[in-house]
Amino acid sequence: MNRTGWILLVLLVIAVSCGFGYWFFTHFEKVKKEVEIGFSGEAARNHLLAAQHFFEAYGISINSVEGIARLPEQKTTIILPTERLQLGVDESKKYLQWIENGGHLVVAATHGYYHEEARQDPLLDLVGINTVATQFDTEANEDDPSDEDEDTFNPAAGHGRCTDNLVDVDWPGLANFLTITMNDRARLRLDKTDYPVALKLTDEYGTFLLRLKIGKGYLTVLYSAGFMGNALIAENDNAIFFWHVAQVDEQHPIWLVFNDAMPSLWSWLLRNAWSALLSFGLFLLIWLWYASRRFGPLLPAQATARRRLLEHIEAAGRFLWKRGHAQRLYKAVHHGLMRTVELRHPVWLSLSVDKLRQRLAEISGLPIKQVEQALADTQARNEHEFTKSIQTLEHIRKSL
Repeated sequence: MNRTGWILLVLLVIAVSCGFGYWFFTHFEKVKKEVEIGFSGEAARNHLLAAQHFFEAYGISINSVEGIARLPEQKTTIILPTERLQLGVDESKKYLQWIENGGHLVVAATHGYYHEEARQDPLLDLVGINTVATQFDTEANEDDPSDEDEDTFNPAAGHGRCTDNLVDVDWPGLANFLTITMNDRARLRLDKTDYPVALKLTDEYGTFLLRLKIGKGYLTVLYSAGFMGNALIAENDNAIFFWHVAQVDEQHPIWLVFNDAMPSLWSWLLRNAWSALLSFGLFLLIWLWYASRRFGPLLPAQATARRRLLEHIEAAGRFLWKRGHAQRLYKAVHHGLMRTVELRHPVWLSLSVDKLRQRLAEISGLPIKQVEQALADTQARNEHEFTKSIQTLEHIRKSL
C-alpha cells in the first residue's frame, strides 16, 4: 500500500470514530441513581445501634451487649427485643426474681412475630400474657393465604412488608399524642395474672403495650419492637416513645441486648479464644516452613537386617566366656551329648568310662585321645581349647 492509501485509511478510521462518538453521546447520558444497599459495618450487626447513639446523646449510661452472661446489678433497665429462644422456664424465673428486686425488663412478644401456634413464651406464660390475632391479620389471611409467610415480622429487619401502621399513643402525662410505627398482625392479651397493671396502651386493634408491677420492679411487654430498629427509630415519634418505654420511676442505666442467639463456633472462638487460634496459626506456619526445607524425594526406609541364629548363640557364648561362665556352656553341651546317648544307645551307659569313650571314638571316627580330652576337659585353659572341646562333643553327638 502506497502513502496515499495509508492516508485514506487513517481518515476513514477517524471519520468512523467521530460518527460513533456523536451517536453515543446523543443517545446516552450519565445519570445518578440511589440504590438501597442496607446497613453496613456495626449497624449491620447491631440493629439497635441508632437507639444506643440516641440515648448516649442525652447522657444516659447505656451498654449494648450480645447475649446476657449474667444479670446486671439492680436498678437497671434491660431492653430485650429478641426472640429469647434460649430463655427457658428456669431462666425466666430468674429474670422475674431479678425484676422483683428492683429491675426493669422490656421485652417483645416473640410469639406474635411468627404465626406458630405451638410455640410458647415461658417468660410471658409466667405472668399471664399471650397474643391474639387482630382483625387485620384475619382478613389478610382470608384474602391471600400465602401472604402469611411472606409478611411475617422480623425485628432485626426493622419492619415487615405491609403490616406496619402508624399508631397514635396517648402516653400518660404528655400533652400531645405520639405517633409511632406498630405492627398490626396481633396484639397482647392479658389472661389471669397475679401482678397489677401499671400501664396499658391500646389502639383500634387491641393492646400493644403492657407494664406490670412485679415486686419493686417492672416488666414492660411490647407486641412489636420494630420501632426500635435502625430503620425506623428516626421516623415519626419512635425515638421519644422508646425513651418513655425505657424510663420508669427514675432514670436507670440501660442494657440494650441486640442479639441473644447462640453464636457460631468460629465467632465464639474469635471472641473468646483468639490467642489460642493465633498460637496455632503461628505453629502451623513454622511447621509448614520446616516441612518445606527438603530437596528431592524422601529416601526409602532401610529394611531391618535379620541376623542368623548362630550369630546370637555366638554372641551369648562370648558374653558368658568373658564373664567367667565357660563351665556352664561346657556342662550344657556335655549334658546334651549324654542325653542323646541315653536315648539312642541306653546300654552304653552301663559301660565303664574307658569303654564308653572307645565306643564314642569308633562311632565318630575321631582319635581316642581327642575324645578323651573333650570328655575330660572340665576346665578349659584358653578360648582355643574350649572351642575345640565343644566342636568335638557336637561332632560326637551328631554321629550317634
